[in-house]
Amino acid sequence: MIQKLEQDANEFAAQHYEFVVNPMQQLHLAMQFAQTDRIIIDMYQNFMREMVYGEDQPSFKMAIDTFSKTLNTLLPSSSLSFVKA
Repeated sequence: MIQKLEQDANEFAAQHYEFVVNPMQQLHLAMQFAQTDRIIIDMYQNFMREMVYGEDQPSFKMAIDTFSKTLNTLLPSSSLSFVKA
């Protein structure tokens, strides 16, 4: 997981230097945004309505909470930086 974060930091450094400096903070900010952004919520609900035919469709809250929990399990708990000295 850390190797992929470092690869993304190197590849997109010119576009998002904040991710290079503090990828953990940026991932947490992105999750906070995703949890409350009306466009993302609506896209999820539209996708579920159109693509999932069963009765047991996970709510957006359930899906985002599960994703967030999994992300927090996979990510290191300490701070991380890919700034080249």
